[in-house]
Amino acid sequence: MQNTTNDMTRGNSMKLIFQFFLPILIGNLFQQLYSFVDSMVVGKGIGDTALAAVGNTSSVHFLIIGFAVGLTGGLGICISHSFGANDTKKLRKEIAMSVYICLAIGIVITTFSLLLMRRLFIFSADAGGYDDGYSRVFSEQSWPEAPSRFSITL
Repeated sequence: MQNTTNDMTRGNSMKLIFQFFLPILIGNLFQQLYSFVDSMVVGKGIGDTALAAVGNTSSVHFLIIGFAVGLTGGLGICISHSFGANDTKKLRKEIAMSVYICLAIGIVITTFSLLLMRRLFIFSADAGGYDDGYSRVFSEQSWPEAPSRFSITL
């Protein structure tokens, strides 16, 4: 089996950093393109109020995802230590435990988010736009992509 790991402690550091940075940059560019197209479609197709609602939902979405990332961010440290030590038995256990922890945190955050969504929108939105934002989150378009967004983020 071919070794697919890249030792970033040896070789030309600028080349290694660029190889590490390039996929992240491309991913961020596609995410920005998605947000731009989403805003264009909503703004042109549905109207100004719906575009404001998308803006309101994005701040609440960022709050929830940021909280989840903050809670699970330390899991990578344990995994990287085991990976660096070539301890595959411990690495497998830590990856499995990380999956369980992420699922548990995801279920808890999703439950609280669903219960408190209206209050979050009222708190974060202007007086007129929160009903549209609330409707946007609970529309048919948001639910099919919600598990993939959450699992990719975690």
